Formats: sequence, C-alpha cells, structure tokens
Amino acid sequence: MQKGEEPLFFLWTWTIVFLFCPFQVALLECKNSFLLPFWNAIFGLFSEREILIFSDSEGFFLIITILLVASMLSFFVFKKFIYRFQSRIFETLHYFLLACVFIIFVKYGLDKLMMLQFTAPESNLMFTEVGNLDKDILFWTTMGTSRLFNWLTGGIEVTATLFLLFKRTRRLGLIVLFLSTIYIVILNFSFNIGVKLFSLILLGTLLTLNWNTFTFLFRFLLGFGEEGDQAVEKKVYLPIFKVVLGASVIVLMVQMNSNSKIVNKLQGAYTSIQSDRLDYIFINQQNYWIEQAKTGERRSFEIIGQGKTEIKLRDDFGDMKIIQFHKNDKGRYRFQDVNGESFTFEKMDLSKANILQDKTHLIVR
Repeated sequence: MQKGEEPLFFLWTWTIVFLFCPFQVALLECKNSFLLPFWNAIFGLFSEREILIFSDSEGFFLIITILLVASMLSFFVFKKFIYRFQSRIFETLHYFLLACVFIIFVKYGLDKLMMLQFTAPESNLMFTEVGNLDKDILFWTTMGTSRLFNWLTGGIEVTATLFLLFKRTRRLGLIVLFLSTIYIVILNFSFNIGVKLFSLILLGTLLTLNWNTFTFLFRFLLGFGEEGDQAVEKKVYLPIFKVVLGASVIVLMVQMNSNSKIVNKLQGAYTSIQSDRLDYIFINQQNYWIEQAKTGERRSFEIIGQGKTEIKLRDDFGDMKIIQFHKNDKGRYRFQDVNGESFTFEKMDLSKANILQDKTHLIVR
C-alpha cells in the first residue's frame, strides 16, 4: 500500500462495516429489517444450529470478520475505479462516516443528559450485596447514581458532535470524541460490558477520521517535517443548512428518547408491614415483580399485563398468577393473589437514599 492510501482504504473499510453490520443504534438500525434475515440466511447455509446476532455474540463477531475481509478484497478489486474518482469517493465516505459518528454520539450524549443510558439504580439492586453483583451491573448501577457525571459527559459528547458540523471546529470535535471513545473502550473491557466490538469499530472509525491530525502531530512532535499533503475537504457554504439539519437530528433523538421513557407508576421498593412470608417487593424498570422472602431468597416474575387494580405475572417456567392491589388512605398497598394470600406493604422513598445524593466535599486540614 502506497503512501497516502491509508485514509481512503480505512474509510472504505469502516463504511462497508457501517452499511452491512446490524448495529442497534437509533436511525442506523432501519436497515436491520433486511440485514438480520440476510445474515441468518448466510449462517444457515453453513450451520444447522441457530447463530445468535447481538452485541459481542458469535454471530456479531463473524459478521464483522466477514465484512473486514470483504472490504479489503473489494478495495483492491475496485482499486482502479476508486482512484479514478478518488476525490469524490474520499469526500463521500468521509462525510458518511462523519454522519454516523454524529448520530451515534448525539444518541448516547442525549441518553446521558436524560438519564436514560445510566439510569437510577434498580430498587432490587439497591438491596443486593455488592459482592453478589457482576462487574458490568455494578458499573452500570454506580454510573446511574450521579446526575452530575451524566450531565457532564453527555454535555461533552453532544457539544463535540456539534463541532463536527463546521470545518473550523471539526478537528477539535473529532479529537474529543476519539479520546471519549478510548475511555469507553477501556470501560467496556475492564467491566466486561457487552459492546466491546462496537466500541472498537467506533474507535477505528475515529482514528481514521483523525488520521491527518495525528499524522501532523506525529511529524511535528518528532521532528519529521511539516504536515504533508492531505485530502482537502470541499468547502460547504451552507452553515444554516448544517445547523438546521443537526438540530433536527437532535430534536428527533430527544423525541424518540422521551417516547421510550415509560415509567410504571408502581415502580419502586416496598417494605413489609403485614406479611408472614415476604420482606420486600421490588418492581423494576424492566417490568419485573421481584419478591424477597424473609429467608433472603428472591423470586422474579415478568409483568405481562397491568390494570388499575391488578397485575398479571409470569415466572421463568411460564406459570401465571394475578395480583390484585389497593392503595389505602395511609399510602400503603394491599396485595392479594388468586390463592387468597394477602399482604400489606409500604412504598419506600428511595430518592433519599445516600447513594443517590450528589455530594462533593472538600477536606481542608
């Protein structure tokens, strides 16, 4: 590969990956209704067992491997055509990847600002001993305890993506997002969070988009000369169009997030007032009813239906049960199942828990 080919080759590679990999990201997942059946059909030709496709799964890894090989082969097959229209293809791929990065970081930045990525700790997790939690759950739970952390990191990500809209600030925005992605990759591997492959792809994409900046810094800092020839971006004289387009994407993301934020009014933790068998009942954000017995044993049920006075539950074995509930004048809840067992619980105010308080102390001695 000759000097100067690297950026175009990698732009081609990451574009192929973003186009044909079924990422679960808002606005980028519209193609998944076609891609998922396509990849399932491909895997079905070589394996009789079902190969699951989700983040960091065997299927996801195979898809990325296939796409990386295919992008490499296709680049060399179409090399003459690519270099015949080098400037136009470079510009198209460059702006396509910029758009993908913009959408991804606007999504995750807004998720943090709206406390949707790292949500407040589940009520049942707040009553679970730390030693019994997996690392990824512990990390996710901890991050959701600080609004300040989410607002700062989300604000940085959204601001950096806005910098991408303009050539004068784009380089700074790409560097900030690259550093943020390094931090994300470290967290994903350190705490075994299930988006490792996706974060590595994002890191590779941002490394490519920052290629000219890093090349210049490398030459300048190590004394290898000044910045060499770079692909010149076409000047865009439509700043108002960029602002309107960027603002439209952000508004759309906010609307999508607001519509997806459905909160069960019964969600929370309940402590026993009158029950011979149970100590706590937890109703979490994933719509699960979790019973904690006085022995400490827990049993969970999925909430598959809910009315004004009853909840329909299903356990892991498919067995159903219906709980009727009533709230009295004292704010206490009386639950009764179909077997006639009844118990009275009081909803706990978890917002006052010490772990949810944003406190900063300066100790001066």
